[in-house]
Amino acid sequence: SRGGGGASMWRHRPATVVEAIERKWKAIIGTVDSESGCADGRPLSWTNLGKATELVVVAPDDVCFSTDDLISAILQRHRTGSLQCVPSGLSFDPVSSSVPLPQFVDLGTANGNLLIHAHVAHGVPFSQLVGVSAIDERRAEETEAPTLPDSSYRVGLNIDTLGKTLEREPATLPRAHWVWSSCTFYHLVDPVGAIQQVYTLLAEPTKGSLSPSVALLTHVPLAACCVDGLSVTSLNNFWRGHGVKAAVAQMALNPDCCAVLLMRFHGDPDTMPMPFEYTGDVRRTVEGTDSCYMYATVRWSHSTLDEAGSEDECLVGLMEHHLNVRTHPLADRMKAQTHTKQRTCAQQ
Repeated sequence: SRGGGGASMWRHRPATVVEAIERKWKAIIGTVDSESGCADGRPLSWTNLGKATELVVVAPDDVCFSTDDLISAILQRHRTGSLQCVPSGLSFDPVSSSVPLPQFVDLGTANGNLLIHAHVAHGVPFSQLVGVSAIDERRAEETEAPTLPDSSYRVGLNIDTLGKTLEREPATLPRAHWVWSSCTFYHLVDPVGAIQQVYTLLAEPTKGSLSPSVALLTHVPLAACCVDGLSVTSLNNFWRGHGVKAAVAQMALNPDCCAVLLMRFHGDPDTMPMPFEYTGDVRRTVEGTDSCYMYATVRWSHSTLDEAGSEDECLVGLMEHHLNVRTHPLADRMKAQTHTKQRTCAQQ
């Protein structure tokens, strides 16, 4: 039978979706049997092992920002409550700060390089950094750079079932002020349901706080999940109509996937609505390979206006307005990087 939509559609997954999630998870952790249909009984291979920094480029205007831009903006908001511009690479001083430190969670952290960078370059203590990985991808490097400690690394958590895990064992992950995920959601079976579960991970800001809790999920294959077509404008309008500060944008360098921004302010509900319902089918997009991408399909269950909202309500607009994240046209950023490289070479 079909699963319903609404604020917690993942709680009503059809049996076919639940079974596919279980099979895929077994394939990921290497306990799959020959009946799974994935990887011929072998553990899936992985190539996305995590980056210290990442550039996100969204359509339609090829506007970009980096993870450093995001971290700096979030630290600034939590340190001062101010929207004033800050340089990318702002470092947090836990000794001089009188406000609680923001909690960072990286879903699909792999080798943990992003969190290590947040610690080294931005001064975020490891106590405020948690990475989630299906298997332990940390590697002993022959350098003096710190590795992500066990206290900041959670192995064996399935993001497809994150909501149930948090209900059963609330201490598994801390409620987060910033959730990041890159090159992970296209490995999930139910990316749509997982988005709702990530929202429940966001901490509710204290009363009077200007700082929303934020999740940014990149490389989310929403188009592959929607059997009747994905309309970015309609989805954004649906959330706007329900008073939710969330937005989706097509990724310019990977047009088959989207970036999804979720924000939670004080007083916001614990769940977020979705205008979809499950079809009951699971679509396989790659046959006979180790990748074995399979997605629970959904259809629109709510009619939405397809007219565009204001620029302040798009993904980039929300980030600029509520976080003061610095964004730039991709062409300008590439020119600046080329100029910097040329100047460095000339000095050498």
